[in-house]
Amino acid sequence: MTAAPPLDLASLDPPVWRVASGEKAHGPFTLGQLQTFTQAGKIGPGTRISGGDGLPFRPAREIAQLKSVLAEAMAARAARLGGASNYLVVARSSSGADTDARRNVARTLNQLGRFTETMPGTYLLRSRLGLATVRRTLAEGAGGPETQMFIVEVRDGRLGWLGLPEAASAQVRSVWNAPAD
Repeated sequence: MTAAPPLDLASLDPPVWRVASGEKAHGPFTLGQLQTFTQAGKIGPGTRISGGDGLPFRPAREIAQLKSVLAEAMAARAARLGGASNYLVVARSSSGADTDARRNVARTLNQLGRFTETMPGTYLLRSRLGLATVRRTLAEGAGGPETQMFIVEVRDGRLGWLGLPEAASAQVRSVWNAPAD
């Protein structure tokens, strides 16, 4: 009696998926890996994903294989966001007019929740709002063309920023969530 050939797991879940981040594509990944990334909050509804070489990138919400996992992850995130999040906000003016920038940031943070300025230009914020809303509100209320900011949602380790030149934004993208090795 001959032994059955070993099961080829790669044929069951081939690594054909790619994930776009900025202008760069990452992968290939298996569907199982994409589902794990989605459950961990690394892939959201708007994350652009391709199902294989040459196929176009589409938002994750349009990928049939991710819809149920994405819905569960978004429901879990919504439940978490029902409570408050802590943010670290670092702001400065590229023109040196930090006093005005700090005043505008403080006024805007006051609309978002409880905050304190721990050091000049460094704030702690407690808010029920998500990172996208905090970032957008800061951009509208305090993010003049000369104001530069980093906004870190502490719970999920998510980063937002405003006012950085494109080269600096590219540097941030290349470091944040990169492998440590």
